[in-house]
Amino acid sequence: MKTALLLCALLMLAPGTPARAETPDSSAVPVSAPSASLPAASRKFWLAPADEGGWLAEDKRLHASLSFSAAVGLRAAGASPRASLLGAAAIGIAKEAHDCLLRRPGPTQGFSRRDLVADAVGILAAGLALHFTVR
Repeated sequence: MKTALLLCALLMLAPGTPARAETPDSSAVPVSAPSASLPAASRKFWLAPADEGGWLAEDKRLHASLSFSAAVGLRAAGASPRASLLGAAAIGIAKEAHDCLLRRPGPTQGFSRRDLVADAVGILAAGLALHFTVR
């Protein structure tokens, strides 16, 4: 159980490929990573509702399915039902913390209430599925 949670945490914190910005001459230029020295005023905690996307957007479906899969996977790995649901919640919160702290300042930098709701829907669905299928 601890190994699975550690692996999930490491995957969440692993650096991805650098984002690319298109220039007028259509060549891709790497976008620099966010600087730790950015002033706190340039960072925001919550996304603006207009920047969160629709309730049924693909991003929200991905959040729900990841939370569901994480909870069921942790339970299959031997975690208790409570620990599997809490582990899935921790993964969702870690993803939003990543978006808030490590993303480049802009419209997608911050915690998304809708992403957290989608995570909760996935966790609730996993809890119901585990309750009715695993004894």
